[in-house]
Amino acid sequence: MALLQPQFISLTTDFGLRNISVGLLRSLIARHFSKSNIIDFSHSVKPGKPLEGKYILENLFTTLPPGSLHFFINDIFSTENNPLIIAEFGQHYFIGPDNGVFAAIFQGRSYKAKKINDRWNMDWHLDLHNFLNNIHNSNNWESIAYPEYTLIQKDFLTVFKKQGLVRGQVYYTDDAGNAITNIHRSHVESIFKDERILISFGGTSNINKISSHPGDNTGIYSPFAIYNEFDFLVLGFKYNNFAKLFDILEGHDISITLQKTALN
Repeated sequence: MALLQPQFISLTTDFGLRNISVGLLRSLIARHFSKSNIIDFSHSVKPGKPLEGKYILENLFTTLPPGSLHFFINDIFSTENNPLIIAEFGQHYFIGPDNGVFAAIFQGRSYKAKKINDRWNMDWHLDLHNFLNNIHNSNNWESIAYPEYTLIQKDFLTVFKKQGLVRGQVYYTDDAGNAITNIHRSHVESIFKDERILISFGGTSNINKISSHPGDNTGIYSPFAIYNEFDFLVLGFKYNNFAKLFDILEGHDISITLQKTALN
């Protein structure tokens, strides 16, 4: 599949909105892809929080049609040597520093990748400009004289399941203080049918049901659990900051446990 003028280009970055980088990236893209629609998935991914970026990109890239191009720029000034790369997977294209997120999204399935430079640096826009120029001068990005590349593999959060138990972790906390977990509805329903459950978090705290709405059958000062639009389990408070109140942190430090309970 040629990468000449994608209909849609998505942006997922940790640039924030109070610096020049978002405008520089959008201008660069518009210069090379004048007919493409630019979709901002998010510019508020927290620096150094690849789990949040992974969650956003993994769940949103398939909302755009095949042939779309996705810029994923997160944790760019890490002390690790993260090269700038391009990858093709599932008829979608991805460009960004390789910090392990791409491989985690592709989950061992077939992909093609090339290295654009050895490390993300302050001249990233020049490297991208030169690369995109080369794309337009070629019929196929794979024929461009950039080295073949194997994606970095990293261990990200995983869900553990056994009879009577599903254990996951917090992906990230959003601006409202809700905790988005990596526990999917399918994980829960593969273990539990009509049994009552107990969702444990923060040591001694728990929730005993998954609601269809934040206000369903819970007190206004009680925490709730619901599935979001992508069917991932979210823990929150209707009128308070859940993460702050219960000292819930992002990543591997906190786990969410679902298990049977003897509640009557």
